[in-house]
Amino acid sequence: MHYWPSTRWSFSSRRKNDESWIELPLPFALIGAHDRCQVHVEYKRLPAVVYFAVVCGSRVEVWPLCGIAFPIWGRIKSDTQLLVGKHRLSLMSDADPNWTSPTVAAERTAEETEAIGHHSTDAAPADAALVMDWGTGEQTRRLSRQVTILGEGHPSSMRMHGLGLRVCELGIVCVGKRVWAVQLNPDSLPDGDPMVRELVPGGESIWIGNVHLWANQIGSRAERRFGEPPSDATVAVETPAAVNTNSQGVKRPIVMVDQPHRRPISSITRSTPQSNDTDRVASEFTDRLLQKNEKRANRQNLIKWGVTGGLLLAAISVAGYVLIQGVLPIFKAIYSE
Repeated sequence: MHYWPSTRWSFSSRRKNDESWIELPLPFALIGAHDRCQVHVEYKRLPAVVYFAVVCGSRVEVWPLCGIAFPIWGRIKSDTQLLVGKHRLSLMSDADPNWTSPTVAAERTAEETEAIGHHSTDAAPADAALVMDWGTGEQTRRLSRQVTILGEGHPSSMRMHGLGLRVCELGIVCVGKRVWAVQLNPDSLPDGDPMVRELVPGGESIWIGNVHLWANQIGSRAERRFGEPPSDATVAVETPAAVNTNSQGVKRPIVMVDQPHRRPISSITRSTPQSNDTDRVASEFTDRLLQKNEKRANRQNLIKWGVTGGLLLAAISVAGYVLIQGVLPIFKAIYSE
């Protein structure tokens, strides 16, 4: 598996006025108190994972994964500070004008180095879809952003209720038509299991909770979940004897709920109009906020370049005036004699 296109990036923690930058080994990072977090923060009241950070090309994005004070989401710059516990974290790619060489270089295995490949600042916009099946037929959802958080509820940006998922289950990274899934709950994976998988069109699914996921095209079903479901969730088992039939006559397993919580399949996927409206409003609000932040960043860049251009023109004008009014008369006086 190869990761998505990305540049070098690093992070800095300013809890004790330490300005050192530490290079991150992979193009994604979980930030929190869990031992498998790429940015490990020591704080006793901190959740296991607080933020999901990604670098796509030269673009750095962060997404909160729990209720946290002063959350930040979407694209960030090097001067953006994430308040995590008592730490102030900053993230920066090597395409940032303020980039400085990391004090601590990243340590990668041979497999990780091969998976990252050559660094690239170009990452195509999202142009793919998630194909989902939880026993009642296939459903497709377009991926409109390069980074999407999939889970049960807020703060996930794509929500699926009643399917045995955690609040934030997967981080979906989409570059062009390629899709990757990052497990956001490292405690659900056995030690040594990779935290990221690529969804190959027509290949094996990713099985989380009671739902199978593919990218763009349905394929075979995974026999093992990508992360164990939470202990308080009603999870499902798939049995070869329990199948339904789609319009093409292909037999597919359906979701069967374990005893003693047996209930109809429809109750697993049922959601009220109020919850659907709430999710729709939340998604629209997130999209509008991201667009607003993008416009604000573009406006700030235009102002910065405008001021820089104005100062440059002023400096050229002053230099020209001094040259014409001060230096040229001296040369004329010298050579006229």
